[in-house]
Amino acid sequence: MQEKLSGWKTKFLNIEGRKTLSKVCLNNLPTHTVQFTKPPRRIINKIDQIQRNFIWGSTSDHHTWGTGAQRTDIKNLALLPKLAWRAFKQPSSLWASTLLNKYTKNGKLESNHGDVKPHSSRQWKHLMIGWNVCQKGID
Repeated sequence: MQEKLSGWKTKFLNIEGRKTLSKVCLNNLPTHTVQFTKPPRRIINKIDQIQRNFIWGSTSDHHTWGTGAQRTDIKNLALLPKLAWRAFKQPSSLWASTLLNKYTKNGKLESNHGDVKPHSSRQWKHLMIGWNVCQKGID
């Protein structure tokens, strides 16, 4: 993200221009990663810091999120359940059947799943985070 910003001349953009550019470009860069996995907290904080610093620059209001930019942790918490729901609704898809056949007894995601073994892959652990969020909405 930092490399992407290096070519943009923020001093020539007003605050609204920086907000728009951030919403259109910077919010979309980490989306692919956070929809499949839960990045470490320090990575999430760094992504959010880069966005805030781009928008606010050196002004004193840079701690405020009133920019319309999406917080990475909240976006992640919204995308992981979406992936789990797709595994529940489309268990025959290649990616879902691979994980489900490896980590479940009957190859299907059921309401009693949610326990994660220590040897489970990161993808399965993160899918179960999303599944637990789905269960709260289903029950």
